[in-house]
Amino acid sequence: MSPTASPRARLAHIRDEIAGLTAALGETDYSNFAATYWMVRTTERAILIVAEAAKALPKDLTARYPEVEWQALNGMANILRHEYQRVEPRVLWRVVTDSFPRLASVVERMIAEDEGRG
Repeated sequence: MSPTASPRARLAHIRDEIAGLTAALGETDYSNFAATYWMVRTTERAILIVAEAAKALPKDLTARYPEVEWQALNGMANILRHEYQRVEPRVLWRVVTDSFPRLASVVERMIAEDEGRG
């Protein structure tokens, strides 16, 4: 994505990345997820992409949605980048099953509100 991409484009990218990961993982359970190399690696990459897109959103925009832990998302991405050996599948699974569905819901609302403005 271009460094000059609009906030709406970045929000769409977050939405699409979460949807793509959800579709890729399907109805898998934690045991299968943790034992499947490509699922774990795909999830790591999706978190990095979502975090990069989120980090580029204007601060005044993210401040209007405090229910999202924007700093925690960036912190997770930093761990994936620099301390990858610390990452446990259980943490990734929680992101996929808990954090991403909530984030997707907020991002949908952000997109709808932006479209309503113009």
